[in-house]
Amino acid sequence: MIGLPLPLRLKLGAPVLGELGLGLPRQAVTVARNGDRTWTVTWPIGRAPYSIWLDGVVIGTSETESYTFRHPSYADDEAPPVEIVSDGATGDSERYPPRVRIRWRGDTDAVHYAVDQYVSSAWVRRCKVQETGLGEYEFLSQPQTDGAATEWRVKTLDALGNAGTALEFDFAIVRNPPPPTVTLSLSGGTVSVAVS
Repeated sequence: MIGLPLPLRLKLGAPVLGELGLGLPRQAVTVARNGDRTWTVTWPIGRAPYSIWLDGVVIGTSETESYTFRHPSYADDEAPPVEIVSDGATGDSERYPPRVRIRWRGDTDAVHYAVDQYVSSAWVRRCKVQETGLGEYEFLSQPQTDGAATEWRVKTLDALGNAGTALEFDFAIVRNPPPPTVTLSLSGGTVSVAVS
C-alpha cells in the first residue's frame, strides 16, 4: 500500500476544529491505494458511525476508523477527494464544495487529457483522463485551502505524446467568507449604518 497524505475535512459532531477537523497533523489522515482504483481511507479515532462522502454523495458508512472502496472515476495516480463525517452531521462537500471542478469538451484526436495544477512555480500533474468518446469530461480536485487562489490547465495529448493548446483556469476558493464589517454612526440625531 502507498500512503498518500490527504487534506480531509473530518467532523466529530457539529463543530469543525482545524483543517482536519481536530487540528491533527496532515499525516494523521491518509488514503492508501490498494490496487486497481481501490482505496482505503483511515482517520484518527472519533465517534462512530462515520459517513464517507465522495463528490457530495455518501458512498458508505463505517463503525471503525477505516473504509475500503473502489471507484472507477479516479485514476490510480491521485487519491479521490473523500470527506469523513461523524455523528450524522451534513458534509461540507454538500454545502460548500471545497474542490475545483473542471469540465471540458473532448477532442477526437486525443488519446488522453492531462490535468495539471500550478504549484510552487511549476506545473504538477494531478490526473490523466482517457479519451473514451463521451464528448465531455470532468475532473474534481482534492480539497483546496479556503481563501487560496489556484491555477489549473487541461492539455490534450495524442498517441505520440504531442500536446495541444492548453485550456487554463484560475480559481479563488471561498468557502467561508469573512463576516461583514458593520459600522454605526450617530450624527445630529440620525443613525447611519454602513456594511462592507
